[in-house]
Amino acid sequence: MEKKVWSTETKVGLYILLISGILFWMTFKLGGCFGIGAKRGYPVRATLDTAQGLNLETPVFIAGIQIGKVEDIALEEGRASVILKIFTGYELEEDVELSVRMMGFLGAKYINIKPGTPGVPIIKPGGEITRVKIPPDIEEVIDELGLIAGDIREVSRSLRAVIGGEEGEASLREIIDNLREASVSLKHDFPIISRNVRKVTEALENLISENREGLEESLAQFQRAATSLQESLDNVASITRKIDEGEGTIGRLINEEETIERLNETIKGVNEFLTTARRLRTFIDYRGEYLIEDDNLKSYLSLRLQPRVDKYYLIGVVDDPQGTTEVTDVYTRENGETYYAHTEVTERKFKFNLEMAKRFYDLTLRGGIIESTGGVGMDYNLLRNRLILSFEAFDFGKESNPNLQARLSLEPLKHLYRVGGANDFINSEGEPRYFFGGGIKFEDKDLKALFGAAGTAASVGTQ
Repeated sequence: MEKKVWSTETKVGLYILLISGILFWMTFKLGGCFGIGAKRGYPVRATLDTAQGLNLETPVFIAGIQIGKVEDIALEEGRASVILKIFTGYELEEDVELSVRMMGFLGAKYINIKPGTPGVPIIKPGGEITRVKIPPDIEEVIDELGLIAGDIREVSRSLRAVIGGEEGEASLREIIDNLREASVSLKHDFPIISRNVRKVTEALENLISENREGLEESLAQFQRAATSLQESLDNVASITRKIDEGEGTIGRLINEEETIERLNETIKGVNEFLTTARRLRTFIDYRGEYLIEDDNLKSYLSLRLQPRVDKYYLIGVVDDPQGTTEVTDVYTRENGETYYAHTEVTERKFKFNLEMAKRFYDLTLRGGIIESTGGVGMDYNLLRNRLILSFEAFDFGKESNPNLQARLSLEPLKHLYRVGGANDFINSEGEPRYFFGGGIKFEDKDLKALFGAAGTAASVGTQ
């Protein structure tokens, strides 16, 4: 059987195909071209002041281990928006810190991420790293070194200007001569100085020997003072120990949780009260109504406490000329005939109001005591509270119909308003009692400003 022999061209072609296949496999396996063999991951965004030195495929490391790479770089509002591809299996906490570093002194740049705190929420795909730290670039360091070298050059030039020249050399020579003279003088005078020191030491020793008893007494007093100080410190330590163990009022106050909680609740209540008091608005209102039928004046003086915009309390006094009416029927019999006498006496009377109000948009509902009787009321606010339509119903206990009152208030000027309406318009007589009038109202800050201006004017007038 004839053996089959491959030609040289066939062998070369097969060899080239084998090498091309190996290179093709290495390209896809190691380079990750066209996504084949590339590691999967998720995008994370970071905004840098500069992306100089970074490019696509720039690696991302944590603790020296690559966990991703730069996938895209774009310019947004004058800053570099860098999209990182974090490989699957790696998670970044929200408080991680990103920095740009160099491999070696002149090596390529890479992105280093400092791990975050365990337990902190993880950055989701498409999220952003907010903590970014960019170290100074090598060019900036070189510029700084250039500035430092310039400063050193200036110092050297100044030193050369001081020392250089004949005057500088003479000054330096004079300093050296003075040092030499001082050294010679010290060598000559050192034995004398040594003898003087020895004499002073001997005199001090004799002084101590002669006053040894006094020194021992002083030392004893010092020791007694130290003992007293130690006892005082022991007492302080004992008091501290008792407080720490919860003994006494201070100890219970510091150590008992219930006492501390009560104290905290009390402080919290005081703070809430002070906060509410600061928010409290106070209004003072006087209104006078002329009663046409009775030809008399009915006056209202009110104090409105408003802790919130939609809630207030009203306290007021009413001077009512109608007051109360006492009816007296007297029957007398004289000479066999019966006589009848009917008298009505009306006395002016002060009444009071105590109401609580709640506002719902433009409608305010009121309830409580109106003119010393139970009652309800409502106010409809128009034209930004400058026009108010009011309705009140009270005095339900009287024999005739309850007192119904309708009132219209108009505020043409700040602090001043006009009022008109009808009172008791479903009485037994069927004749409403019409009235008209006006009023004035102030807020607490208006009164403060008014009294402050009056005080300033008075002080100026006395000068």
